[in-house]
Amino acid sequence: MATMRPGSHKLRAIMKLQFIHRSPVSAINVAKKLKNLEGVRIRKADKTAVYVLIPPREYTNKISDILSDDIKFQRITRNPVEDLKRKVNKTITAINAKRSSVHYGKLQGDYDLGYAYVNVKTHKPGNPLCPIISQIPTPTYDLAKRLNEFRILYTPSNYSLQSSADFLEIIKTTLPEGVIASLDFKSLYTNVPVDTTIEMILYRVYRNESTPELRHTRATLNEYSRDMYKGSSFHGNMYR
Repeated sequence: MATMRPGSHKLRAIMKLQFIHRSPVSAINVAKKLKNLEGVRIRKADKTAVYVLIPPREYTNKISDILSDDIKFQRITRNPVEDLKRKVNKTITAINAKRSSVHYGKLQGDYDLGYAYVNVKTHKPGNPLCPIISQIPTPTYDLAKRLNEFRILYTPSNYSLQSSADFLEIIKTTLPEGVIASLDFKSLYTNVPVDTTIEMILYRVYRNESTPELRHTRATLNEYSRDMYKGSSFHGNMYR
């Protein structure tokens, strides 16, 4: 069962939808009330303003299936946050010492594990869960945002669009000929090969004459990237 925003044109043919509430009360307020009911989990649907009610056993089984993939997730028994904080501070010291024009502040204060939550893919058979791992409380979060400022220099904008709305506007105005194909990936982010991706990033940054030189050494960026991409851990019996 799910509730959909009034006026939504999104078709969710896989899941039979029932409107729970049609009054001016917001869906969020309804969701808060339903959250207190026993025998139900309430989650947001993926890519649309729909809330989905899931039996707790089904929810738990689907979460367990995702985390049981030991190629993508590693169960850990010791909280790694303090070790990661010390490691990142060591990397920051190396950056600050080598390049005076780039300065990062040391990590101070308390940090925590990231946390995982899910959205429900109501547009796909079986209504699988889409795992999302938030790194906001972790030691690498603010530094990742800082590094993202440099990343923009190396992203080719002539082959990228900001949104699906931009794509639709191009189709309407240029009337291109040919076939348009859309590729879909199952669990895209958890299927990205991390080590290979880091090597591709390093190659793009340090062996491309068409882009400016990054104000970090290759070794520092390599270590820093591995701290962020491979050091991330999250709650849920602790996983990396």
